[in-house]
Amino acid sequence: MSRLSPKISNKLEEYQVKIEIILLVAFVVGLLLKIFTGVGASILIVSLSSLAFFYWMLGNKHYPEDVKMMAVFLDRLTHTASSIAVVGILFGVVKWTGASTFLSVGFFALLAVTVVGLIYKLKVKEDLNFFHASSIRTLALLLFSGVLLFMGTGVI
Repeated sequence: MSRLSPKISNKLEEYQVKIEIILLVAFVVGLLLKIFTGVGASILIVSLSSLAFFYWMLGNKHYPEDVKMMAVFLDRLTHTASSIAVVGILFGVVKWTGASTFLSVGFFALLAVTVVGLIYKLKVKEDLNFFHASSIRTLALLLFSGVLLFMGTGVI
C-alpha cells in the first residue's frame, strides 16, 4: 500500500464526524424517498458506499508509536467490520442478493470486536466511555445491521 493512504486517512479523521453526519443525512433522505416515492436508490447507493469506503480508509490511518498493538488491531478491525456492515445495510435496503452474507459478517465481526474491546479496556483499566463517537457508531451499526439480519430486509 502506498504511503499516501495513511496520510489521507489521518486527514479524513479530522473531519470524521462532519463527513459521517453529511453521509447519514443523505442516507436518511434517500431512504425516505425510497419508502415514500419509490425513487432514491441512487442516493442510498452513493451515501452508503461512500460511508463504507470512508470507514475502510480510516482503518488504514497511521498510528503513533506509543499506541499499543492490540488497540491498533481493534481499531482497524472495527473500521473494517463497520465498512462490511454498511455494505450489508446497503445491500439489505436496496434488496440486492448477498445482503445476508454481508450483514452476517459485519454484524458478528462488530459484535466480536465490541466484546473483545470491552474485555481489553477492562484488562488495561482504561476508561469505558460509551458516549464516545466511535462507541455510538459501533452500537448503531450493530443495532441496524442486527435488525436487518434477524428481522429480514422486508422491515424497510
